[in-house]
Amino acid sequence: SRQTPAFRAGLPTEKNAMPDDSAVLAAAAKGGDAAFRKGDAKVFFEWYQKVLLDHGAALLIEADAAIKQANVNVLAEKLALSVKVSGLHWHVMHPSRATEACAGYNSCTSDTAHAHKAVAA
Repeated sequence: SRQTPAFRAGLPTEKNAMPDDSAVLAAAAKGGDAAFRKGDAKVFFEWYQKVLLDHGAALLIEADAAIKQANVNVLAEKLALSVKVSGLHWHVMHPSRATEACAGYNSCTSDTAHAHKAVAA
């Protein structure tokens, strides 16, 4: 569903704030989980990732339809499509993984930073 989960608590209110200035993005206490990895925050960030992946899939479907409509006859292995994948530049070394969460990568269930692989799958 494209309906945004009803989640607002702890989201940043200042666009230039540091991750630790926001309850949901702050680094976890030693031995604990960051706030975005549990409860409503986890639901929100998992929803956000799904919306972005669904959008990417929809774009590929539209590209396929446009190629067919243009009656372009090209072998699939000769066709190359390019996409822009979110770059991670904001506080990439912060222990909260806020950068990945805000870019739509699912860092809620893993601390491996390989969440971007879902985009390529």
